[in-house]
Amino acid sequence: MNFVFKILLFTCLLPLFSKSQNSSVDSLKRELKTSFLKAKLHNDLAAILVDSIPETALWHGRQALKFAKKEKNIIEEGNANVFFGEYHYYTGDYDSCMLFYNKALKIFEKESDYVGTSTVLNNIGAVYYQTGEYDRAIKIYGKTLKLAETNKDDKGIGLAWNNLGSIRQLTGENVEALKCFEKSLEIKKKIKDQKGLAYSYNNIAYIHDLWSEYEKAISYYLKSLKISEDLGDKHLSAITYSNIAGVYKIWGNYPKALEYYNISMEIKEEINDQKGIATMINNIGTVKELEKKYSEALSFYEKSSDLFIKVGFKSGEAASYNNIGSVLNKMGDYKKAILYHEKSLAVNTELNSGRGIVMILQNLAKDYLSTGNTGKAMEYIRPSISKAKEINEKSLLSDSYKILSDIYLKNADFKSAYTYYKNHTELKDSLFNETKHQQVSTLQTRFETEQKEKEIVLLENEKEITSLEMDKKNASLESQREKIKIYLAALVMIIIFSGVLFMMYLQKQKSYKILLKKNIEIVEKEKELEKIRPPEVITREAIIHQEEIQIPEDKYSSSTLNQEQKNQLVAGLSLLMDEEKFYLNPQLTIEEVSENLGSNRRYVSQAINEEFKMNFSNFINEYRVKEARRLLLSPDFANLTLEAIASKSGFHSRATFITAFKKFTGLTPSYFQKSSK
Repeated sequence: MNFVFKILLFTCLLPLFSKSQNSSVDSLKRELKTSFLKAKLHNDLAAILVDSIPETALWHGRQALKFAKKEKNIIEEGNANVFFGEYHYYTGDYDSCMLFYNKALKIFEKESDYVGTSTVLNNIGAVYYQTGEYDRAIKIYGKTLKLAETNKDDKGIGLAWNNLGSIRQLTGENVEALKCFEKSLEIKKKIKDQKGLAYSYNNIAYIHDLWSEYEKAISYYLKSLKISEDLGDKHLSAITYSNIAGVYKIWGNYPKALEYYNISMEIKEEINDQKGIATMINNIGTVKELEKKYSEALSFYEKSSDLFIKVGFKSGEAASYNNIGSVLNKMGDYKKAILYHEKSLAVNTELNSGRGIVMILQNLAKDYLSTGNTGKAMEYIRPSISKAKEINEKSLLSDSYKILSDIYLKNADFKSAYTYYKNHTELKDSLFNETKHQQVSTLQTRFETEQKEKEIVLLENEKEITSLEMDKKNASLESQREKIKIYLAALVMIIIFSGVLFMMYLQKQKSYKILLKKNIEIVEKEKELEKIRPPEVITREAIIHQEEIQIPEDKYSSSTLNQEQKNQLVAGLSLLMDEEKFYLNPQLTIEEVSENLGSNRRYVSQAINEEFKMNFSNFINEYRVKEARRLLLSPDFANLTLEAIASKSGFHSRATFITAFKKFTGLTPSYFQKSSK
């Protein structure tokens, strides 16, 4: 049994900020030019831009903190600290995150600001979730629930119930978790909170998924996906795509599962969600393992393990240890398998993860069974059965019965083997609507043969076994019509869902083809310009999706850089980039460029900001993207991987390359490479 992440959604919000449509960004920027109270406007812009343009958001956050102190606006100072906390939360730097959240909490509590206090407490709870400190998280969310009820804040109450449910599920209290999610759903319907509804639908689907109620799970996942797509919420869409992939994996449709995991992966890379990337790498590994591609699976698991440890996600660390152990078992390295499974059990026990503990106990039992140590295997499988019953995990209980049957079979106790295999198949039939009559019959035959050889078979036992088999067959016939109805309902649902996704896919592909055509035309024009452009002239060839930064009017008011000097710097930049290709250096800094131009960092930054309406990082990455685009279209480099293209273009990492390429061209490099051939 290996870990695949089907993801629960916590709500981690910024206070008083409205993450609204792109149109509000323009409105806030216009207001920023004339307003004397700039702290709140910078905070609002930071909150809106943090998901899409984190570097620009970070600049606005720093401006917000500066102006808040200048304006003596203590609440906006608290809000700025909350923004910095969220920024570090999404990058996986939880120590820095907690530092800023605690600063904000002191401010809000001192000012008796309920909204700020409640929001920071919820966000601190989300950090405890990420670090596996579930008891602390429950206390925090209980506190936010009481605060919200005291202040009659429906939105806060719904948020607290959602987060309490998420923690309850992680500790194996699935019935309580569902109650929490349903309470949250009722409130979000009442206040018409669309994003909150999407979260609740996803979480309710997750519980039904765990209980193997797949029709209900898919229904709720689709509701969540529709809302997230309508809202343009990439983070939520990525999570829901991943969860739907998990259902396809259980149904055995591995190509479809990989398709949805990869869709989720692309979105995660686009928004630079490191924990999410690690999660998708892990999940793809589980599919590779099911396809018996063990070396590939092991590679995926090791990558996800390194990334989970790097971002401090304990649940992910435990999952990776387990999955590595499972693959090593299948590859015959049982000693290493036991080592990794024991490490995973220790972390899951620390996290008090009921489901995780059951799965690891199963895997340790299988490890020892593989070595022939049935006594040790029995020591692990018995507790797994008790724990699975305790947390009402029927699918895991079925798996434990199967392993126990295998242990008895190894000990030549065919009667017990038959009994527990029968328990396994009956439970599995009720969950997946499949039959295992042939396997049950095989075990029954072996049992009867053994009993006959030992001359201890009694007629009454034979009649009892026959009766049990007949009862099962009769029950199966009576329920056949109901099963057919369920099959048809599921089929209709899948057809509808597939149709909707297909239409969305066609529309998306049409837009991508237009963007691709424009990009190819641009490269051709660039080649023509190279032949006729004077070397001292710097030009900005067309880029599909260029974001221009807004420079505050007073930013360079005290600068002594005149127009003639600026023109010289621009010409010098042209030579460094177009002729000497400085941008191919992955470690290039503004200090190095300034030194080569005989100037200083501030002047170079000012020249780039004012002439090209972008910061230094985007200026360099634009050149790198154009180089990558040229290489991707060149037949000479057709066999290079995306990592190699990124390296040749000057990018220091694949993730940065993908993010920058999509930002400047509107397309992912993988789509561009594949479709331009």
